[in-house]
Amino acid sequence: MEYRRKLKDKVFVVTYDLREGGEQDYDSISEVLEDLGGRRILKSVWTVKLPGTWDCSRLGNKLLKVLCYEDGLYVAEVKWHGSFNPDDEPHDID
Repeated sequence: MEYRRKLKDKVFVVTYDLREGGEQDYDSISEVLEDLGGRRILKSVWTVKLPGTWDCSRLGNKLLKVLCYEDGLYVAEVKWHGSFNPDDEPHDID
């Protein structure tokens, strides 16, 4: 009999700058983040809760597909967080 341990979900914070010289296509990155269940907590800051098999590289690579070369992206796994007056509630950390 084989047992598999379920990995805990992970919460990531994603922030980006769509810089001049690029297309500044906010809709495309927003759609990808929404499809992943992301919540926009500030103008260009999102939290995303994903299965434990995900890591920052995997999420970042998925988002890079809709960004331009000039744009900036930051992805981090969150262990603790606090917020004041966000646009939406950040994901809870298990």
